[in-house]
Amino acid sequence: MIDNFAGQWLFIRKIDEVTPDPTLFPRFDASLRAALISETQLLFREVALHGLPADQLLNAQFTFVNDRLAQFYGLPPVGSTTPLRVDLSGTTQRRGFLSHGGFLTVNSHSDRTSPVLRGKYVLTELLCGNIPRRRPT
Repeated sequence: MIDNFAGQWLFIRKIDEVTPDPTLFPRFDASLRAALISETQLLFREVALHGLPADQLLNAQFTFVNDRLAQFYGLPPVGSTTPLRVDLSGTTQRRGFLSHGGFLTVNSHSDRTSPVLRGKYVLTELLCGNIPRRRPT
């Protein structure tokens, strides 16, 4: 249930539907895709099953990486193909699932990032708001 809920709410299921432009993102492969999915699933599981405050989804100072994902993020290798919990308190670029590569991937276009898509996600999924429709003039 946790993986299904997190997969739907955090859009991690959609990562299998996304194909970043291989010319621009040649390092994006199946092992990276799997690591990105695991990272967010494991964070959600950690919050849900270990009694952490819900705000940890947004500002956790830890994440779960294997060597492939650590390399992708520019973090030191963890010496494992299985994701391990790593402390991020010394970094400022990675905090919570909004900075996870999986979230950024599914809320981007194949050839570029999209702050608009990420903003839409935050408004509709986290703040339960709607995007106002433009009235005809």
